[in-house]
Amino acid sequence: MSRRTRAAAVVFALLMVAAPAAGAIDPAGRLGAPAGPTDRGATAGAVTAPSVADGTTNATNATNSTEADADATRTATADGSGTDDAARKLSAALRGDRGATADRSVAAASVDDPAPVTVVVLTDPGAAESVAAAVRALDGTVELVHGDAVQATLPRAALGALAERSDVSYVRKPRRPEPTVVSEGVGSINATALHDRGVTGENVTVAVVDVGGFNLSNPELDGVVAHRNYHEGGIGNGTVGAHGTATAALVSDAAPGANVVAVRVGTYLQAQAAVEWLREETDVDAVSMSLGWKDVGPLDGTAPLSTEIQRSVDAGTPYFVAAGNAGGGNHWDGQWSDPDGDGWLNFAGDDELMTVETVSPGSSMLFALQWDDWPDSDQDYALYLYQYESDFDDGDPDGGMAYEVVDTAQTGSQEPLERFEMSGAYGRYYVAVRSQDADNSSYFTAFAGDAQRLTPSTSARSVTEPGVAPAATTVGAVDAATGELEPFSSRGPTVDGRRKPDLVGPDNVSTGAYGGSSFYGTSAAAPHTAGAAALLLGVDPDLSPAEVETTLTETASPVGGSEPNSNAGAGLVDAGAAVASVGGGDTGSGAVDARPEAGAPANASAGSVTVGGSTTLNVTVENDGNAPLSVTDTEIAGPNASAFTVTNAPATVAPGGNGTVTVEFAPTSVGSQRATLSVAHNASGSPLTVGLSGTGVGTASVRVPATRAFGNVSVGETATRNVSVENTGTAPLSVAEVGVAGADAEAFTVTNAPDTVAPARTGP
Repeated sequence: MSRRTRAAAVVFALLMVAAPAAGAIDPAGRLGAPAGPTDRGATAGAVTAPSVADGTTNATNATNSTEADADATRTATADGSGTDDAARKLSAALRGDRGATADRSVAAASVDDPAPVTVVVLTDPGAAESVAAAVRALDGTVELVHGDAVQATLPRAALGALAERSDVSYVRKPRRPEPTVVSEGVGSINATALHDRGVTGENVTVAVVDVGGFNLSNPELDGVVAHRNYHEGGIGNGTVGAHGTATAALVSDAAPGANVVAVRVGTYLQAQAAVEWLREETDVDAVSMSLGWKDVGPLDGTAPLSTEIQRSVDAGTPYFVAAGNAGGGNHWDGQWSDPDGDGWLNFAGDDELMTVETVSPGSSMLFALQWDDWPDSDQDYALYLYQYESDFDDGDPDGGMAYEVVDTAQTGSQEPLERFEMSGAYGRYYVAVRSQDADNSSYFTAFAGDAQRLTPSTSARSVTEPGVAPAATTVGAVDAATGELEPFSSRGPTVDGRRKPDLVGPDNVSTGAYGGSSFYGTSAAAPHTAGAAALLLGVDPDLSPAEVETTLTETASPVGGSEPNSNAGAGLVDAGAAVASVGGGDTGSGAVDARPEAGAPANASAGSVTVGGSTTLNVTVENDGNAPLSVTDTEIAGPNASAFTVTNAPATVAPGGNGTVTVEFAPTSVGSQRATLSVAHNASGSPLTVGLSGTGVGTASVRVPATRAFGNVSVGETATRNVSVENTGTAPLSVAEVGVAGADAEAFTVTNAPDTVAPARTGP
C-alpha cells in the first residue's frame, strides 16, 4: 500500500461490478483476444488465445506498431532454403551466438528447446497472414499482425521450421520501449546484473491486483497483456498518479521480460472475486497485491480474502502482498483493562482516552475498533468520539459531551466491530471505549487511517488483511536510499502469533506514474518482490509457491542483522542470490554467480592540515560483483591512528555501485602522519586495507613588545636598541619586511632583522 507523501487513505466503495472492457474479457469472463488495437496505434489482427500463458495480448502499444513498420524494411539475402540459410534468418540471440548482446535471455537455449518464446517475424510483402497461419500450424499463438510483421509465441523448437519458409525474412525477439524511469529498487534487490545476463522473467506472467487505476497508455505498462476491471471507476483514468500504474510498472522494472495482467478492484468482495477469477480462469504464475483492509476480519488469516489466497497458493500460484503502513502510529492493540471498574477501557495505565490526530489537512478520519469475537459477537462495546478532552467529563456517558457515539448492539449476530469515518476532521480528537454488555475479557485492535496518528500506539501486530494470510508472502518496506526499515512498515507477529512479514522490499523509488514524487510504502515493496519471484520462476518454472518463498527468504540480505524477525521478516529480497541458488542464469554469458566483489584504492592522502584543525578525506569502496556488498566494520590502526577517525561508512554497497567511507584527519603534532584503514565486508578478501597519510603543519605566532624606549640621545648622536620578536607558534616564522612609520619615522632606522624565527625562539 502506498504512502503518497506518507499519508494517504483509501475509502472503499459499495460493491459494483463494471462491464468488461472491450478486448480484455470475453462474455464468460475469461481472458481473450482484444477487439482490436486501434486505440493503441495498431491495426486489428490479434488472434484469440485461451489463457494468459498462451500470450493473450491487449494490443501492447503504439511502439510495437512503429517497430514493426521500421523493421519491415529489413530483408534477408538468403532465399530461405537450406539449414544454414534458415539459421541466418534467426537473430543472434535466438541462434544462441555468444556474441549477442541483446535478448541474452535466450542466447544459450537450443533451437530444439520446447519452451515457448515470443518473437517478431518479418515477412515478405503481403505474406503476413500466411506466415501467421504457419505459426498456428506450428502450435504457436499469434498475438499481433501488423503490416508485414507477425508477433507470436511458439515453441523454440519450431523456429527452424518457421525460418525455412521462403516468405519469412527475419525472426527476432520483440523490442520493448526503454522506460523513462527505472526504479532504484531494481538495484536494491540485486536484479540489475540478472537483467544484464538476460534473466528478465520471460515467459512468466504476473497479475497485479490494485485499487488504483491502470493507465494502459503509459509506456511503463507495455508489459500488460490483459486486464480485468471490477471497479466502478473503470480500469483507469489515465492520470499521472495512478497507484495501479505505479505498482504494475515496478513489476516490469524488476522483471522487464514478464507479462503483466492488470486487475482493478474497489471493495473487499471485488478483491475476493478477482482472486477467484485469477485462479479459475487464468494461468498467471504469480500475483502482486498492494492493498489491504483494517476492519474486515480477525487478522488471524481466516478472513475470506485470506482464505481465497490460500486456495490459490494451494493451486500453485504464489501471492506477494503488502504488509501495510500501520507501524508508525496508526495502530493500537491491547487486552481489556478497567482497574477502576467504571466500565471504560484503559488504553495505557489509567488513561481512558486515546488521542486521534489527523496530520494532513483535508484528509478523512478513519478509526476502526474490533475485538476477538469473530464472526458473530455477543460482546457489546460502544465507541465514543470527543472533540475536546474536557468533553469526556470523567467518563460519564450521560454527562459527557460526545461528538459522536457508535454503538452497534452486538447480540450474537453482528461483527465485533465499531468504526468512525469522517471527512475534514483535521486536528485532534479523542476516543473512548465503553463496555455495554460484555464479560470484559476481549482483546482489542484499533486502526486509524494513514493520515492519523494514535496516542498511545503499538507497532507490533499491525499487519493488515490480507497480509496476515498464512499462504501469502507478506512484504514490508525498506528505504531504497538508506537500506533502513521504514518506520511505518507494519510489524508482526500476527494476532495468532505467526511471524510476519516474510520479507521486505524497497520503497522510496521513482516511477513515471508519480512523476517527480517518490513512491513510498509497502505498496512499492510488494511488486519489487513479485518481480524478483518472476525472475526466479523464469529460470525454474517448476518451483512451487512454497519453494519460491523459501528460496527468497533463505537468500535474503540482512537489514537489521537479527533476521528473521517480525519487523523485516527474513530480510531484503535478493533476486540475484535467489536465482543463483537454483542454478539459474546460464544464458550464454556464463552462470550467474551472485557475489559481491570489493575494491578500494591502496592509499588515500589528506594532504597538509594545520595542527589543531581538521579535514576529511573520502575513501571509495567499490562493489564490482552482482550481489550487495555489506560493510560490517571499519577500523584504523597504525602509529598515528589517533589522528584519523572514521565518521561515516556505508552499510551496503549495491552491485556495480560505490560507497564512501569518510575519514577525518585532525593532526595534533607537526610532521608526516600515517595509519591504515581496514574495511571489513561480506566478500572474499576481507578486509580491504587502505593506507592513510597526512601532514600536520604548524602555525607561527608572533609576539613583540608594545613599546621600546631609547631614552635621551643627544642631537647628532645615535643609539641602538633591540626589539625582540618572539615566535610562540609551532611553525617557523618568516619575517618578510620590517618598517618604521609615524610622525618622526625619519629619526629611526632598522639596521638588522631576522629572516626566520624558529618556533619557541626569539629574534632581534
